[in-house]
Amino acid sequence: AFKGAQLLRADVRNADFTRADLRGADFTSAKADLTGASFKEAHIAGVDFREAAVQGVDFSGCFGKDAALFDPTAI
Repeated sequence: AFKGAQLLRADVRNADFTRADLRGADFTSAKADLTGASFKEAHIAGVDFREAAVQGVDFSGCFGKDAALFDPTAI
């Protein structure tokens, strides 16, 4: 589980976070590259994706997506 994790400057392109518990994870200072990653059915409530690259990311079936933070121009 990655609950509450801080992924600093992480390169997680094409990573598979399917069904992972990421609640409260912090990607803000990371500027993480999540391009092509899969978050299918993951718990993402409270996750801050505002400075992460989220192009092509699969958020289908996520739990708590309405409580995650996104840059509206990035998705």
